[in-house]
This record gives sequence, C-alpha cells and structure tokens, in this order.
Amino acid sequence: MPLTAVRHVRKMRGGAQSHLLEADDGCGTLEFRNNPQHRRILVNERLCATLLDYLKIATPETALIQVGAEFLAANPEVHLRLGTERIASARVALRVAATPATPAAPRFTICLPDALLHQV
Repeated sequence: MPLTAVRHVRKMRGGAQSHLLEADDGCGTLEFRNNPQHRRILVNERLCATLLDYLKIATPETALIQVGAEFLAANPEVHLRLGTERIASARVALRVAATPATPAAPRFTICLPDALLHQV
C-alpha cells in the first residue's frame, strides 16, 4: 500500500528533478515516474536498494508514495521541467532516500559545507 504525500519541503538539485516531500511516515527524497531521466532511473534505484538489502548493507528504505491531485493543486512547485516546458508530476513517486530529520525541525542541505568536508 503506497504512502501519501502530505507536505512539500523543497525541490532538490539534479537531472531527475527530485523533490523533498513529507509522507505519512516522514520526509524523503522523491523521484517521479515521468522524470526527465526516464523511469529506468526508478528501476535502477529500486534494484540497487533490493541488492544492497540482500547483501545486508544498510541503506534508506525505498517506498512508493501516492501524490494526490489535491496535493499537486495545493503545491504548484511540485512539477518537472523539460527545457522551458513545465510538466505536471506523475501521481506516483518512489522515495529513494529517507531523511533522519523530523518534519518539525528539518535539517537539509543542498551541498556539504566545506567546514564539514574533513569529516567525510
């Protein structure tokens, strides 16, 4: 049973045009089925997650997220771009990464700050 998107946090960088959304069970990065890099990206993400899980390597859980028409109407920033054309997001997305932050106090960065780079 897919989870449901409840809040848009922000658009992420990258060719797949992911969005950081809060679902019923927390926040995560979502990639839509109709993303510009094609749906094979979602297949790759799901296949890799399954393989890593089989190898007992800790990774974020993937999940299907239902993005309702009401949610898309209330959050016009949830869309994709192909050149100058604005494309409506598909109503089903794959959460490819869950975040450890809570929705009340999100801690998200686009890039790793130089001050933290030595800790990697």
